[in-house]
Amino acid sequence: MLLPMKSRPLACVAVLSCVLISSQAPADAQVVASRPIALISDNSGGNIAAFAATAASYRSSGTLVQIVGRCDSACTLFLGLPSRQLCVTPGAYFRFHAPSGVPAAAERVAQNYLMQKYPGWVRSWIGRKHGLTSQLITMDYNYAGQFLQTCPTLASR
Repeated sequence: MLLPMKSRPLACVAVLSCVLISSQAPADAQVVASRPIALISDNSGGNIAAFAATAASYRSSGTLVQIVGRCDSACTLFLGLPSRQLCVTPGAYFRFHAPSGVPAAAERVAQNYLMQKYPGWVRSWIGRKHGLTSQLITMDYNYAGQFLQTCPTLASR
């Protein structure tokens, strides 16, 4: 059963669990066999603190995060979840850039936070792309799929 979660600071999946959803976090979530699932599709990111809180909630609840499309900016914090809680579909991709919109000192703190949360394979990839800058860099499914499980197809649910 798919339960829409449209732009609310907090939304509860009343069936079996409560999942923190930020105003810019995933638009849809569902619960399957007592395990919540969050679908990430065409997410342009947003506030790092809001995404960090959502990622922490997903981590503690055991939510499976399925990346089924674009995951930009702060959305990429979901890559820091345990691998058993994250999967990607063909066509999924991640876009990274340096934090912006706050004083330079805060940007450095935010960038250090992001880099600490990413797994080693993501940090290495970012390093090979010359780090996080104001320019978007894109990681596609072909690369991410080497490190993450492929999500089951929607038809199998």
